[in-house]
Amino acid sequence: MTSLMWGLVVGPGHGRDDALSFALPEDLFNWKEEDFEKRFMGSYGINSYLEPELDVNNFNVYEGALAFLENTDEAISYLINGMADIREQGFEVSATLNFLLGNFYFEKKDHTRAIEQYIAAIHKHPDFLRAYENLGYSFMSNDEKENALPVLLKAIELGSNDSQIHGLIGFIYLEKELYLSALAAYELAMLFNPRNNTWRFGILQCLINLGRNEDALGVAEEVLLFDPDRAENWKNVANLLLRIDRKEEAAAHLEVAHRLGGASYESRRLLGNLYFTDENIESAFREFIKLPDLLSEEEQLDDILLACQGLLAHGYAEEAGILIAKAKEKSGQEQFRLNSLALDLVEGMIYLEKDRLSQAESTLASVLEVDPAHPRALLSLGEVYLRSGKWDQAVLYFELAELNPEVAYDAYYSHARLLLSLGQTQEALEKLRAAYSLERNDEILDIIRSIQESGRLIP
Repeated sequence: MTSLMWGLVVGPGHGRDDALSFALPEDLFNWKEEDFEKRFMGSYGINSYLEPELDVNNFNVYEGALAFLENTDEAISYLINGMADIREQGFEVSATLNFLLGNFYFEKKDHTRAIEQYIAAIHKHPDFLRAYENLGYSFMSNDEKENALPVLLKAIELGSNDSQIHGLIGFIYLEKELYLSALAAYELAMLFNPRNNTWRFGILQCLINLGRNEDALGVAEEVLLFDPDRAENWKNVANLLLRIDRKEEAAAHLEVAHRLGGASYESRRLLGNLYFTDENIESAFREFIKLPDLLSEEEQLDDILLACQGLLAHGYAEEAGILIAKAKEKSGQEQFRLNSLALDLVEGMIYLEKDRLSQAESTLASVLEVDPAHPRALLSLGEVYLRSGKWDQAVLYFELAELNPEVAYDAYYSHARLLLSLGQTQEALEKLRAAYSLERNDEILDIIRSIQESGRLIP
């Protein structure tokens, strides 16, 4: 009878569709598009149709300040003195001069003073669109998002069609977890600048949080189209493919991400798991064997031991031995401590797979000395006694293992093998039915039918 022993043991990520974190930009200043500086410099001009007119005194100061565009400090000094002169002559300083001074402060990254000047400009001219836009930029640059939101919304109300204004509103709504509102804002930002991947990433984040995985996949593929050399973009597509159960395509995208230099411990582990669950054990091992070189935390050594158990589940004892040896070497280099109990378990299982039964028995017994109820050690030791012909001891350990849901299926199955070898057919059928009740699969059902029809197992 073929053994189903140990099932699928692969550890973290197995059966999950979110095993990798999405790689999304978090830099606040990603909102500055490539032509931001060019358009911002353009805001030094005058739009007489929408903005306050300048009298002669204000216009002269304005013209004089523009002569210092290459020297921001001189421009600021000139404007401050010129605005003081205008006030001394009994005239009102134009909102345009406050706006211009705010721009020079913005250039110097003195956003607090820039904000003061933009607010002064808006008080004098409440419909000053560019002042609202630049005030919004200043609030965002000063990390004052709560103050920025109403200002940016006012800019939209006044007719702004700047993709950055819509995108910044989306950014703020996303932080507030108002995903539908953020999505609408990001989509408008994309309308005005379809090549901006920052806004595309914003749409992607919204769709992911809304659970709209098919739509999110389409956006992630667009991001990938515009930036195919970034490994994280391939990983994002892979993550979404997993969420809609397209595992083979996900694996292919992870392979590309790794070829681009984007391999991490987590992505190698996930790709190994995908191959493992597809029973492509050779490819899984190809990923698992690279894990020790990528580990950065002591806990990942325990995860590698789980991967070893997975290899053993399919009889790949040599490969498990190679992997555990590499993990030991890496733990010594990094001064990480391997979990001695987990290590003994894996090494005991390797001895068992290699039919080195006396070494398997002593190693597994040492596990049970520390943890008498360890389910996989109980099951493995039962298998040792089964192969050694120590029937009574094998029965004892199988019965103990049957009490633990983690290994109960395999324990019932192995116990049935033992009973059949002893000619106890009805008792074996009871164990097989118990196994089938835990995991309904055709192989067990065929075995049960074969025994019922012939009184024995027909190979």
